[in-house]
Amino acid sequence: MSILLNAVKLHESLPRVGARFPRFVPCALLAAAVNEAEKNVQAPRALIFSGALTAISLACQGLIDVCKPTGQCVPTSLMLLSIAGSGERKSTAENVFLGPIREFQCLEYKKYREAFVEWNVQLEVWKEKRKVVLKKISKNTDKGINSSEEESLLSTLEKSKPVRPRQYKMVYDDATSEALFFGLYNNLPSAGLISSEGAGILNGGALNDLSKQNSLWSGDSITVDRVSVESYQISDSRLTVSVMLQESAFKEYMERRGEKSRGSGLWARFLVCHPESTQGTRVIGPEFIE
Repeated sequence: MSILLNAVKLHESLPRVGARFPRFVPCALLAAAVNEAEKNVQAPRALIFSGALTAISLACQGLIDVCKPTGQCVPTSLMLLSIAGSGERKSTAENVFLGPIREFQCLEYKKYREAFVEWNVQLEVWKEKRKVVLKKISKNTDKGINSSEEESLLSTLEKSKPVRPRQYKMVYDDATSEALFFGLYNNLPSAGLISSEGAGILNGGALNDLSKQNSLWSGDSITVDRVSVESYQISDSRLTVSVMLQESAFKEYMERRGEKSRGSGLWARFLVCHPESTQGTRVIGPEFIE
């Protein structure tokens, strides 16, 4: 009986559907950031809060997991869907929190390019050494000469093959599911599929493989089978998904693929917001005037 009463109290404490987005945020630092962004951008509060949650999820998912009371350990990765019309400042609300991450990614990309050039040079040198050893083994084989020394050298060479540097890529804006999965395998295993113009993500190929998307959300390993090249397995990867798009684009997607995505359980994993417009209510207050 007490469990039932507690459940009723919990349900009553939840905000009702259609209620205004709450102004109270338990974390003081997060509340200050959201309040400042809302004051400066004057976009819907729910939209700004969604941008903040995206950045938090992206930054924390590779470091923190959650242990449920049942003992199951699961990722902290979030999947967020924000529906807002044109002019609601979706890109601005997102960039307030994601901008520094994108800037850091650009700086790391420059370092990656330098490391890639160095790796390419080392790889070419390694290939030439390998050719020489293989040529010696081929000649010895033709002459019936033992080539155990060369074979040992070849084995040592194979172990010392230069390792390709990993690209520090955290944010994927517009990628096919194949490119996304290979990026998680070949580059950072923790990333985000994020776009303030999310129609490209829904209409593109990023969310085509729903079963693998659901597995990533749960922290399960997935295997990507390929015909032309070697297959690979992604283990212990984390993926944040944040899609901001207009209502017309969302309705169009749901008409085409809604039943499939709903049936797979994809939308059950999303935190969804569809806030009221702030257009026509934005004013420059005295605090902005010097």
